[in-house]
Amino acid sequence: MKCAVCENASDGYHFNVMSCRACSSFFRRTLAENKTYVCQKENHCNVSFNAMTNVEESTPPIVVSHVHPATTSTMNTLKHLKSVYLFWHGYLSALKSLYTVENPTNIFADIEYKLIKQSHYDKAEKGSMSMLFSLLIEHITPFKRLNHDQRVLIMKNIARPIAMIYKTSLTAIVFPNDANKFVLSFGYCIDKQNIGYFFEYKDGWIGVEKLLQPVVNEIISMSKDFHGYREVEVGLLAVMLLAQRMRKEELSDAENEEYWRELLAEAHADIVNTYGFVDGGIKFAELFMKLSRINDVMNLMSESVVLMRIFMPTSVMEIWDDYHS
Repeated sequence: MKCAVCENASDGYHFNVMSCRACSSFFRRTLAENKTYVCQKENHCNVSFNAMTNVEESTPPIVVSHVHPATTSTMNTLKHLKSVYLFWHGYLSALKSLYTVENPTNIFADIEYKLIKQSHYDKAEKGSMSMLFSLLIEHITPFKRLNHDQRVLIMKNIARPIAMIYKTSLTAIVFPNDANKFVLSFGYCIDKQNIGYFFEYKDGWIGVEKLLQPVVNEIISMSKDFHGYREVEVGLLAVMLLAQRMRKEELSDAENEEYWRELLAEAHADIVNTYGFVDGGIKFAELFMKLSRINDVMNLMSESVVLMRIFMPTSVMEIWDDYHS
């Protein structure tokens, strides 16, 4: 099949568009860097593969295919749950693509998780937040219905917890039996026995390490609970956090409430269909127990941040500036 942008050989679906690796990388990089391009020829550039030598770096009109990759036979009849799957799968794919852009020589190599420094992590988190914002608008209808200011308000409250869901669920896959490491971003991790590396051994990092230990231990412990969970179930957790926050801010109207009810009904039906009536009911209940634990971990982290701001030098606190913004 051909790329819908340049008509070169396609690499598969990216952002639900059949595209080649070069075009998909361009759009992901554009989103991650929060850039906007204006065509100098009023969207009349020839961006076909054969004419690429004359093309400007712009965003042309794209013929979007609405045919998505198959998930499961049950999923095809569950419209809201399918949107959750596409949202979460797209988020995972986007973060993997960001890693590929940073490490082009490792495209075909097995991913070996490396320790990450504070400065690098901060940059990666900003890219991750941009991806999350875009994909929520694209796939999750109640979030799409909000105006821009409302979306920003909600994002300030859900971005970190959803990122924590990503980190812990991926840690369960990458480090299932390691009690010291957990994933911070695709391809990168932190080792609780070497937290100084993360903080780049700045003044006061030893004190910070002591304050962080309870948080780190709880995160690693929580990651073990994600063994055996499907992408759609992890994505459902993230969307339930969104529903929780929209309700708290009184931004979930009757139409959105109907969406949440239909989504939960679809999720329950899919989980029971997958695991059986008894085990499916238990699995469904466990998801909401995880939701509560995620909130507890975020509260614990917030308390530690407050302690660090009081007792530790500000030079070590830069990574947390966005946390309370």
